[in-house]
Amino acid sequence: MGLPSTNWLVRPVAPIDEAGAAAVLATRFGVRGTVRDLGSQQDRNYGVRGDAGEYVLKVANPATRTAELRSQCDAVEHLAHALPRVRLPRARPGADGDVVQPFPVDGAALSCRLLDFVPGEPIMDSRYLAPAVVARLGELAGQIAAALADFTAPETDRFRPWDLRNALEVIETLAPHWPDRARAERVLCAARTAHALVEPHAKDLPVQFVHGDITGNNVVCETARDGRRMPVGVIDFGDLGTGWTVAELAVTCTSVLHHHGSGPASVLPAVRAFDAVRPLTDGESAVLWPLVVLRAAVMVVSGPYDVLQDPDNGYASAALDREWAMFESAVSVPAEVMTAQLRETLGRPQPQVAVVPAHRMLPDLPDDVPALDLSAQSDDLHTGRWLEADAEAAQASGLAAARTRHGEFRLTRTTIDTTDAPATCALGVDLHLADPLEVHAPWAGTLTRHADGTLALRGEGPVVWLYGVDSPAASGPITAGQPLGTVAERDGRHTLGVQLSTLADRHPPRFATPDLAAGWLAVSPDPTRLITGQDPVEPSADTDLLARRDRAFAPVQEHYYDDPPRIERGWRHHLVDAQGRGCLDMLNNVTILGHGHPALSDAVHRQWRRLNTNSRFH
Repeated sequence: MGLPSTNWLVRPVAPIDEAGAAAVLATRFGVRGTVRDLGSQQDRNYGVRGDAGEYVLKVANPATRTAELRSQCDAVEHLAHALPRVRLPRARPGADGDVVQPFPVDGAALSCRLLDFVPGEPIMDSRYLAPAVVARLGELAGQIAAALADFTAPETDRFRPWDLRNALEVIETLAPHWPDRARAERVLCAARTAHALVEPHAKDLPVQFVHGDITGNNVVCETARDGRRMPVGVIDFGDLGTGWTVAELAVTCTSVLHHHGSGPASVLPAVRAFDAVRPLTDGESAVLWPLVVLRAAVMVVSGPYDVLQDPDNGYASAALDREWAMFESAVSVPAEVMTAQLRETLGRPQPQVAVVPAHRMLPDLPDDVPALDLSAQSDDLHTGRWLEADAEAAQASGLAAARTRHGEFRLTRTTIDTTDAPATCALGVDLHLADPLEVHAPWAGTLTRHADGTLALRGEGPVVWLYGVDSPAASGPITAGQPLGTVAERDGRHTLGVQLSTLADRHPPRFATPDLAAGWLAVSPDPTRLITGQDPVEPSADTDLLARRDRAFAPVQEHYYDDPPRIERGWRHHLVDAQGRGCLDMLNNVTILGHGHPALSDAVHRQWRRLNTNSRFH
């Protein structure tokens, strides 16, 4: 494989033996002690343990100029005064008083600095990051960004590959030289799509000096009282430079994605915490997830290049799988969905999509179609009925027509005894019919017939996705009101699925997991009006439950969670929350009878019909 010959590509520093590093340490800084190689992506770092304390001797890559090294030291001093509680690697002056000293290697003069060792435990190797830890990472990134907002230093004209303003150029330069062509093409496609989403906002994004790498590699932690490692310090300012302020957060979010159990929604505590310290503009929230994709893409194309340049660099080699996991997670959800989810997290209003049909889809259907209750609060899904394969159709049995609710978290979609989150939030509406009805196009557009029988109608508004239509219609132009077919029969019932999506080039899922439900619902408008001809009146969600509890209960009656689960149903040894997530109950005393035992509930029901008061006669 040939390597690109571009002058901004950074070659790693050749290996330096520890004895040579110790000699320079003694000569230039007057410090003697034991020296050990710490590993690095492109520099050379050495841990130093001497009589006066612990330090890190950092030998800079020749691509980094002396002025940049001094700017890094100045930035640390600036932050030390602004954030006295954050542990930082302050530079120690050499024998001549300068913090930057020469480091001769094979006739060439590199530059080195002696930095305070920042005590703490690493977080990179933590298998799982709790939401509180992720929030602290976001808060720390926000604090650094806010504190550096007024920092100034001489600008450099050096091309910085980790500056996300340069991300697409880096990716397009390195991806063609990646041996895995399938991965390279996938990364290029994702990067170009993300860049197109950033471009309209780029000129309005705030620019300042940023650390550029508030990640698990560059923070240290101390163990909190609850046993969690909480970030308390920042190390390695090698990526300091000007860039978009929001890029500081994007880099931090990307670093969360490789940890066990993490997914796109795992970054939301960091975003919320960053915004609380340094509020994000609407433009910044719009580009945040595309920047996460670009950051991950830069990492996955840069890693193999670094390994090819320095095959013995275990630090770079060990990161390859981790970096690919970040990219996979970043592109697992459309950027439009994540942007909407971020707006929900930040309390920003979602853009509304008008649904105005030009023609009734089912002209022969009455307006007053009853809605089924398939939620965890449903009275009809007791004694485990919600686990039956035909539970939804059974609820519609005996009715001429019945519809489901858009945005409802369905108990019937709950899964149990699995670590995978269930997709319970309905992004469309199902219509159950006793007899077939003819389906008409709600507006003009182009019809696409897919191999599985699904129909997609693309017009001026959202894409209409139809499931369960026996359709003779061929793909091509369709006029408003044109018949498309009849509702198909299955197991003695006729069921039509209708879904709207603003994602023109993607087939959306029919259900979403609770953690990303708000994002998917924002791009999946309610199609009920296409079916009934009128907007539904649905019960509003109770979003203030914890506040109501605090008003009603005494302060001594504490709760154990910052965000308590709202449990609505129990069955045997399982609990189900309001969003349809099933949990194995290992907390309550259910080992003898379990939840919802029919014999017990029937006995309680009989007793309460007979008498439900305590006796005052004895």
